[in-house]
Amino acid sequence: MNDRKSVHVGHKPSSFHRAVRLVRHICQTAGAPTLVDDSRVGLATHGVPSAIRRHDTPVIFDWLFDVLSYQGVSDSVAYGYMERHGRVRWHDIAKALVTRRAVPG
Repeated sequence: MNDRKSVHVGHKPSSFHRAVRLVRHICQTAGAPTLVDDSRVGLATHGVPSAIRRHDTPVIFDWLFDVLSYQGVSDSVAYGYMERHGRVRWHDIAKALVTRRAVPG
């Protein structure tokens, strides 16, 4: 996706577009030139952009919780743990709050 599509000739690029160009430059310098585009594809695959537009908190929460579960440990360890013990989901927390019992998992 070209981040310059919405920039009109003669207008200064928005702060967002400058930020995107900066991140792309950093990624290219660091050896990950497709990181921004790969991230957009990954987000779209999980329905995150449309969930944001719909203000669909459960979808956003579930995606974010999965992504954060991989921080600090190897991906295979995190994945194996979640496969064995399950993943915390928005509906699990909402149900536990209503019934006032501990969240499973």
